[in-house]
Amino acid sequence: MTGDPAGKCAVAASMEPGFAMAMALEAFFIVMSGGANGRTDERVVSLRRRLQYLVDSHHCNFRERSFVAALHAWSDGRIREAAAILEGWLLEQPHDVLAVRVLHDTYYFLGDAEQLRDSPGRVMGGWDAQRPGYLKLCGMFAFGAQECRQFALAEEQGMRALSEEMEDPWALHAVVHVYESLGRRYEGQRLLRTSRWFWDSATLLNVHLHWHWGLMQLGDGQFERAMGRYDEWLREDSATEALNVCDAASLLWRMELLGIDAFDRWAELVPLVRRFMGQHVMPYVDVHIAMVLAAAGEESLLADHLASMRSAALRSPLFEPAMSSTVTAPLGPEAMRQADPAWGFLHREEALPESARAEPSEAPDAPSESGLQRPRGREGTGPLSPAVRVADEHVAGPDPPSLRDSPFSAFAPASERRSVVLRSNEEFSLADAPALPLGSEMDPDAQDRPIIPVPMSTLPVLPLEVRVPDFGAVDDGTLPEDAANDPGSLPTRPELVSIGGVGGLGLGSHSLVDPRYVAASVGLAVAEGMAAYRTGRSDEAVSRLLPARSSLSIMGGSRAQRDVFSLTLEAAATQSRRMLLARALLRERATNAPNDGHAMYHLSSVLFATGDYRQAAQSRDRALRFGLGQARHMARQAHPEGAMPKNLEPFRTG
Repeated sequence: MTGDPAGKCAVAASMEPGFAMAMALEAFFIVMSGGANGRTDERVVSLRRRLQYLVDSHHCNFRERSFVAALHAWSDGRIREAAAILEGWLLEQPHDVLAVRVLHDTYYFLGDAEQLRDSPGRVMGGWDAQRPGYLKLCGMFAFGAQECRQFALAEEQGMRALSEEMEDPWALHAVVHVYESLGRRYEGQRLLRTSRWFWDSATLLNVHLHWHWGLMQLGDGQFERAMGRYDEWLREDSATEALNVCDAASLLWRMELLGIDAFDRWAELVPLVRRFMGQHVMPYVDVHIAMVLAAAGEESLLADHLASMRSAALRSPLFEPAMSSTVTAPLGPEAMRQADPAWGFLHREEALPESARAEPSEAPDAPSESGLQRPRGREGTGPLSPAVRVADEHVAGPDPPSLRDSPFSAFAPASERRSVVLRSNEEFSLADAPALPLGSEMDPDAQDRPIIPVPMSTLPVLPLEVRVPDFGAVDDGTLPEDAANDPGSLPTRPELVSIGGVGGLGLGSHSLVDPRYVAASVGLAVAEGMAAYRTGRSDEAVSRLLPARSSLSIMGGSRAQRDVFSLTLEAAATQSRRMLLARALLRERATNAPNDGHAMYHLSSVLFATGDYRQAAQSRDRALRFGLGQARHMARQAHPEGAMPKNLEPFRTG
């Protein structure tokens, strides 16, 4: 995190041409910057070719092959596959702190909060507390814990790392997240101020930590200081990496949501974001590019960027929803049980019941009486539910690539490779993949059906095609009466799911999702919504952002980074006079952040508009005590004559 790690790896690789780990880490640092496409970036392509040559010429050990395989998958957009490969390596060597670090960053790009916490947590038990690198694990675990809103645990582990090894920017970053989430902004700013002597040299995090500092200053109403911090640390020359440009755009956007004019600062960011247009590495980055172009009034470039996002998604091998979500996510468990009791076993915590298993057959591939396929080798007394059948073909989209074209091929020299297509009607064994991640196991009843490598799977993982009724559950999660009585009459849509594995919202965190598919399903909608809000189309912004709200995490980034989308949705709901929606959104924010003065002030305005004057007065009072009260106090100190800065005019009270 300190110095220039990518540059150091490049120097090491130049001094020793066969140093595979140095080249692999250099390539990882480049692709993880968020703005370099591993398929097209000349530096990454060159490194991948050199690494593959070392693998083919038997110059790489198993660790190096694992990193090369993960790099190939990462660079080609199969980020979940890269995570599975690294998980497999950590089963062999849980003390490889570099692998844990790269895996941790991989889950950050996937927006997988649980695995951000659990990936270091799984190996910590095998480490002695005195072993070098253990405190790095504590810092990574702390960051993952705060992403899961386990703030006390995160603060404990983060401060433990900082108390024994102060120069750990990632542990510091985790604790800053905790303070910011809990509204302990004074403590957060003090921590950043007293530790600045070491994190200012952390080239991968220094701009981002200044962004956090700016957010806390905004929260305290220190608008002029926040703008000064932007001008010094995030403006133009400082924001050279894609994620740094995202931080700059995010801070400016939040300022404008508070009524602070950014003037010509948006135009300064346009040349920076143009360097990353067309890369489509991370949907989170693509959305911020759209934000900059919309705010700068670059309508032509914005249209080109959105069209490029659509085009890239259409070129994705996973554009069709063949690898989609667990079916429980969109409907809710009660709705699914009412539609078909057999769907109950799709819960993460539940095993496959006997009633849902197929009877054995001499011809495993023959259709059942219901016209549906049975799983091979499955024993049981009852037929499969009409709602569920085994998918011998992908639900939609082209056939998956063979292992010859896969990063798994890096685990064997060229002479030993064979082409194995990952399809349910072909043989698949552990020899075809590095290893199943921790928690996965072969299903003795599955015979030659594939086991998909899934991190932290506690059940056998079998691909199933599920016909999901195409209807919406009512507010309490139950079905409409007519749907509950006759679920078979409902129109359906296909989804490919897994039994067991890691659950998730939206696309499901266990899917091997190409980021271009994510851009199509969520990123594009969010980009259009943010652009619509900036151009005054608040109704359209709500219609784009609201459906994507529960799936924002799959775009990558942290909760704090993605929060700008939720803030914009709240503002759009208010501006479009959808006050009941705005009230619900703001009450949720007030519950999660009860000392957020800006949220309380916004909520008081919405409550007043809906006629709830008593609660509006209470929220206004809390706004002045938490956040805006500090702003007014500082304003009086800076302006003893009583003149209020223009930035604080919206928060004047009678």
